[in-house]
Amino acid sequence: PSLPLPFSPSFLPSLPLFFPSLSAPVCVYVTERKRLGGGKSQEMNTLFRFWSFFLRSHFNRKMYEEFKTYALEDAQLGYRYGLECLFRFYSYGLEKKFRMAVFADFQEETLKDQDAGFYYGLEKFWAFLTYYKGKANFTVDPELKKRLDDFKTLDDFRLAQGLPPPSSSSSSSSKSPQSLTATPSKKSTGSGSQSQHLQQQATSVGSSSPLSPPPPPTH
Repeated sequence: PSLPLPFSPSFLPSLPLFFPSLSAPVCVYVTERKRLGGGKSQEMNTLFRFWSFFLRSHFNRKMYEEFKTYALEDAQLGYRYGLECLFRFYSYGLEKKFRMAVFADFQEETLKDQDAGFYYGLEKFWAFLTYYKGKANFTVDPELKKRLDDFKTLDDFRLAQGLPPPSSSSSSSSKSPQSLTATPSKKSTGSGSQSQHLQQQATSVGSSSPLSPPPPPTH
């Protein structure tokens, strides 16, 4: 069965009703994707959104690998919606529960995305470093750290692409990472989390999917 649209976090408690057996919907959606072609299935976009939210609290390695594989395949064809869902999973999922292997993938895919001329992955990585409050020890790839040096606020990502800042108020509320090395320092209680401060990223720069999916969730 299909998920009701628009999809929103408030619907998450009802997901088991629509996915009593995850393998069945995945099979149906993937079959439609094969029939229509990568990036052209609205049902697959629904599945991408589901994966992006569900895996944050219910991580499953096999499901994650499927998510990543199909998202990257679609991106190669020029349809980035799945990849952007993947980057949202990385950023918000790792903030919720840090996993070193997933973090390594996050870094790798962020570099590839920027090499391809996009900023969405880099922005989401910046957001993770800015708002992560956990105690995991990790080191940022030197090349990625170098690329982040030019970005201090969310507006910097827009300016890098020749786009005007959305508003002057966003600059004052955007905060820069306090550390790009191991164990980022804990932010003040006033800084909040990504879900409080980065809602504007739902329509963030870098999105260029030829297919126009339903509006993505606020995070």
